[in-house]
Amino acid sequence: LVAAVVVTVAYQEDIDRVVETVRAIVAGMRADEEFAPRIIDDFALWGVDAVHPWGVTILGQIPCVDTGRWPVQREFNRRMKLRFQEHGIEIASPAHTVFLQIPALQAEDTAPERKRVAG
Repeated sequence: LVAAVVVTVAYQEDIDRVVETVRAIVAGMRADEEFAPRIIDDFALWGVDAVHPWGVTILGQIPCVDTGRWPVQREFNRRMKLRFQEHGIEIASPAHTVFLQIPALQAEDTAPERKRVAG
């Protein structure tokens, strides 16, 4: 069995740096006495799976013993989030927030139109 590694980072991120960081995370887990018995081989990079305007998805796997898949996958994700924060690697977000700046209206632009009535 394997723990799936699916990482989608912001489009502008350096993919080589992201892969290097992922490899370091798995190496750290292999050195951790809690996770070392659950991981049976090194991280296998499958490559760049998708490229979108908002991000790039990298796939790979961590070979595990039968009972190791879920604990390893969850711990990898936890460590990835922390390490990416630490190194300023931005995880992609397909949602964008757009702020529009509308110029202030002049007082005369907001006054109600007045008509002169002959009387």
